[in-house]
Amino acid sequence: MSCPALFNAWLHSGAEHLQLRASSSNPAIIPSRKAAYEKLVMQREAIVSLKQVIETGRTDMITDEIVMSAFALALHPPERRKGAAVRMRSAPLSNLQWLSRFTDIVISDEQVQGLRHLVNARGGFDKLEMPGLKQGLSTFNLLVASKSLTQPFWPLRSGLEAEAISKFLSSLQESPRENEYSFWSSLIFPESMAWEVQAVSLYTAMLHDYSKGLLPGLNTGYVLEIRNSIHYHVMSLPSILENPDILETSSLEYEACRLGLVVYSLLILFPVPLMTEPYPDLAQLLKNELVHVRVDPSPWMSNLDLLLWLLTMGGIAALGTDTRWWYIQQIQWVTAMLELHTWEHFKSTVASILWLDSPCDFEGLPLWEESCIIGA
Repeated sequence: MSCPALFNAWLHSGAEHLQLRASSSNPAIIPSRKAAYEKLVMQREAIVSLKQVIETGRTDMITDEIVMSAFALALHPPERRKGAAVRMRSAPLSNLQWLSRFTDIVISDEQVQGLRHLVNARGGFDKLEMPGLKQGLSTFNLLVASKSLTQPFWPLRSGLEAEAISKFLSSLQESPRENEYSFWSSLIFPESMAWEVQAVSLYTAMLHDYSKGLLPGLNTGYVLEIRNSIHYHVMSLPSILENPDILETSSLEYEACRLGLVVYSLLILFPVPLMTEPYPDLAQLLKNELVHVRVDPSPWMSNLDLLLWLLTMGGIAALGTDTRWWYIQQIQWVTAMLELHTWEHFKSTVASILWLDSPCDFEGLPLWEESCIIGA
């Protein structure tokens, strides 16, 4: 191989990958000191080779191989959130692209900015030609956006149009809800995110049917592209801070709905382990949007079901933080108003918005039980 940086980066990535596969089958496996040292040497050699190219200051030296080297190193950083994935109860198909092995990595801003600089020096994202590089960076792009709660930096590498996604997901339902769009529009969900909510709802229905064995011939490669596309659209929804003018065309509850949808997408579509970035920040941001709801509940009185769902999403995101207690208190208050006296009634209410049994029941039941304790 003519590129020393890529040679060593791929050696390091291969060693990391083998270790991850071994530990996923047996968490008790610990790499030997020799293996750990060899990985460290590979990583160091790749970094040194990269620096030598970058320090020349010559953009013609920035090739696809150099970009791939930096990307491979970013995917296998020295630090991971240990034990984070153990807490997850993943949704069906959530591990496409072996996603769970990369959502617990610690991504530094220096890595992200460095990789973007290299892509820019190469001539931009569209100039990349190495097979698989655009696709890999596109997924990494989603991971960075999810962790940092920012809009995706690079365009999505997908040929799927929004209409094609909706049509495919609708075709999988035995009895598609003809008024699906008007159903969601009748809720507080703003018109500007109606497609995203509908797509997430249809994707949830597909996962439910798949988990029941009703979709044996499902093309998982196509589903992978759909998943990434929907999550890309969700993460691309602008925040109020990014686009204050959105309040002129959307309801005052836009930001709370956007944040709640992001939490759900991170739980179901593009699963990131709880108690890692970005959940603590998401929980606090959503609390900031709902903190005055008991002072002036009037905007929500016609749609308490949606409010309860948002509080539940926030409470799940707040796992392991001081903010969780606030969510439990608000959940108790809303369930009392709705006269929800059993877990079945509670679940039926939140499931009318967006819900998938596998992860949502596991995380939602403790919230319900804790709210019952303070309401007793």
